[in-house]
Amino acid sequence: MSTIDINNRPDEAWEWLATNLPEETTTFLASAYMLAKKYHQGKTRFCKPQVEPPPYVVHPLRVARILAEEWKYTEVNALATAILHDAFDGTLITERADAENELRGIMGSEIFEAVHLLTKPYLPTTHLSDIKFERNARYFKVLFEAPRWIRVVKLADRMDNLRDACQWGELDTWERYSQDSIGWHLYLARNTSPVAEVALFKALVDGERLLRGRAPVWADGRLIDPKAANLIPENTAREYGIVGMILQEDVLVVGVRRRTSLNHQENVKEALLNIEDAPYTQLHLLGISEEALQDAHSARLFGS
Repeated sequence: MSTIDINNRPDEAWEWLATNLPEETTTFLASAYMLAKKYHQGKTRFCKPQVEPPPYVVHPLRVARILAEEWKYTEVNALATAILHDAFDGTLITERADAENELRGIMGSEIFEAVHLLTKPYLPTTHLSDIKFERNARYFKVLFEAPRWIRVVKLADRMDNLRDACQWGELDTWERYSQDSIGWHLYLARNTSPVAEVALFKALVDGERLLRGRAPVWADGRLIDPKAANLIPENTAREYGIVGMILQEDVLVVGVRRRTSLNHQENVKEALLNIEDAPYTQLHLLGISEEALQDAHSARLFGS
């Protein structure tokens, strides 16, 4: 576990920031904290069953601490945005315009634009998975083009969400968060911050080991989702040299040994597309080097 455990006491989280950052920084952040408490008043954070839910504001404060304490990223606009990144999340449409004007007036246009960019568009209460996928694709495309400091905030946000999901101990919740992280956040991290990439990867491995008793496979810089491995019969996987898989919506990403011939790859595709009741309609083959497989085995990432 990192130096920051799941701390559900907002005053303690704020005290760390106020004590360990320059006075001119914390003076500015105090305004962000004031607004965050106002916008999240009465809201609570998810937590373990049968546990009293903590105030929601602990989450954005923990995100700021991840940036400042763990990743040594103390740029003041990033920290203020971290504290306010969920300011508009769940805000009623009728109240949002007032909140946006207030935030812009107190914190300035740059932080307002960053918070606006980090706020995911609403989805219908009942939505198809492909609608969510398209929303996420548009959302992350914009993030990839955003300044680095905004992307770092998003990654610290995901870091705290992963820790929370792991603490809850509910496999369904963890699977949802971890699969999103594999599909979107790790790739964003790779193009943003080596520190964030390593931190997210470690959080995913720790969660898999704690909740499933084994780790996902890291091969050629990609995670292989162990849940997806259950979709393919073991004899099929062995016959075609499949070394891992990721299921993203209706696309199955299949890891095969890089030296596999093109003819063999076509056979793999045909075999997997003909599996009855498969929850995917598209396949993407990913070549995995022998060196990556050896590294994965040495690190016992396939499990003990």
